[in-house]
Amino acid sequence: MNLCCNMNNNNILNEFKYLGFHKSLINEFGNCLNEIGTYGKYLNNNLIIRSINLFDLTISTIAHINRLWDILTRPPDIPTLESSSIALPYPYNVPGGRFREIFYRDSYFIILELSTLPNKLNLIENMIDNFVNLINKYGFIPNRNRTYYLNRSQSPCFVFDTKVSTGEGAKTPGDIGYKHVFRINDDIILNRYYDPLRKPCPESYPKEENECKRAKEMFGITAETFYFHNRAACESEWDFSSRWFKDKKSKELNQCGEIVSIDLYCLVHFLEYFFVLIFTFIVPLY
Repeated sequence: MNLCCNMNNNNILNEFKYLGFHKSLINEFGNCLNEIGTYGKYLNNNLIIRSINLFDLTISTIAHINRLWDILTRPPDIPTLESSSIALPYPYNVPGGRFREIFYRDSYFIILELSTLPNKLNLIENMIDNFVNLINKYGFIPNRNRTYYLNRSQSPCFVFDTKVSTGEGAKTPGDIGYKHVFRINDDIILNRYYDPLRKPCPESYPKEENECKRAKEMFGITAETFYFHNRAACESEWDFSSRWFKDKKSKELNQCGEIVSIDLYCLVHFLEYFFVLIFTFIVPLY
């Protein structure tokens, strides 16, 4: 089925407009279907398709993966008022599939792999510069570059990104962006996974509404409590691991927002240690 043809006929979009959906959501939905229908709009580039034989069985798995990076690379974004996308000024890589934007923590593992490819080192610098842009603009790095993620971040991996890039640390430690890598959200508990909103996440709204209803029916959990812990787990990117569940099996008993996570503290410890070095030995030189 060619979804692009259906979308060009405007049949589906007109139905959504009739139902009163917001224009920006309609346009974004249409773009998503178009991309799915063409197996990714960036695959429309015949030069890329001709240069990559996805069914070449004569090469190794690693070689095959390395050839896919071009497909997952996105050019600088063009700001669009009707989109929820936060435009990034430099090229970047996406995880792929239905994940069409940059992810904070995932990008660290992407950068690790790109660091083994000499022709991709500039792309690493571009991705880090995109993160610096987000930090300077919003004070932190959102979960993804979408406006509906501006209420939460992820595990503080940015310092590791810069370490991979330069082999030693941040390129310009005097930049204010490097001072706000991770927000402390609570005066009592220094670091925990936290999201201030108490409502379903837009990317999985219907599913979470049903889960919230089930949590109330089964365990008497209020909507505010359910969404508090649900969003905290989403920020952790351990969504949804049984490590957060009170009984180790029921998602309805998620208590992520009340857990001081050891892995988070390990990351924060390294972050703080790194900045002690930066501001003790490097910043005075500027």
